[in-house]
Amino acid sequence: HTWMVEAEGHQSRVTASAGMQAVRQRLVQELDQLGLKVDVIPHRIHHPYAKRSLWSYSVRARLGKGRPLVLVAHLDSRGADNPDHAAKIGWQWNTSAAPGADDNASGAAVLLELARVFARTSMPDGFRLDLVWTDAEEMAELDGYGFLSNLGAEGVAQTYAAQPMVGAIALDMVMNVGPTPGLFRVYSDGWANSSNLTTHLSEAAMDPKLGLVVDVRVQPDFTWSDHGSFWAEGYGAVLVIEEDFHHPGYHRVSDDRARFGAEGADQMLRAAQWMEATVR
Repeated sequence: HTWMVEAEGHQSRVTASAGMQAVRQRLVQELDQLGLKVDVIPHRIHHPYAKRSLWSYSVRARLGKGRPLVLVAHLDSRGADNPDHAAKIGWQWNTSAAPGADDNASGAAVLLELARVFARTSMPDGFRLDLVWTDAEEMAELDGYGFLSNLGAEGVAQTYAAQPMVGAIALDMVMNVGPTPGLFRVYSDGWANSSNLTTHLSEAAMDPKLGLVVDVRVQPDFTWSDHGSFWAEGYGAVLVIEEDFHHPGYHRVSDDRARFGAEGADQMLRAAQWMEATVR
């Protein structure tokens, strides 16, 4: 988590920035050292802050063979609400800080921990675990159908077109501790495959040692993260997110490690243990 936030001194992982490139290269190196099969998925996006078309690059590691369960977390960050807000506060997408400790180095770090855990084990026959770190989630915009477009997950979801899969679980912001410690929301569209994922997550969370409280919400219009790209392709998917995700550090330079302290680290650990139990 620390090196993702620090980004080789850039303190930013904005799409197409030097910090994002440095973090992505470090991530690929870490996955290579674990002996995992890694591919990089390019997807062209309109960069609203650079005001031009640029490439985003998502990273995928695969474990096992068969129907995939996709765990996905966006790696990119930003430090302003939108280009107008950025201009107002003087935030520059390619030079200003955007540490994104919670949004979403927390989810990205949980995925890397899962890569380390499952690299030491064998997947059951007929089952594959895909761990995906997407790019450009923070560049997304709503399309005419209520889904997000212009994000890296769009390109990732399209690589599974017409393939049978278990579904996708998106992890987005799992560090902030709200009024109820250990509480996470799970957003589903209510369709059968998404509901199956919700059931597995809820069952895994029942272990009292994890100290979890799960708030399941069926809300098909809540497409604001990577899970929405899988819904758009007709796949079952859910979003796992903290209770209080619109905290004062949201999309601000103040979304740094110091804001969350040891409680935040404990919350990430809960999320990692929960996802491990769900996969097993």
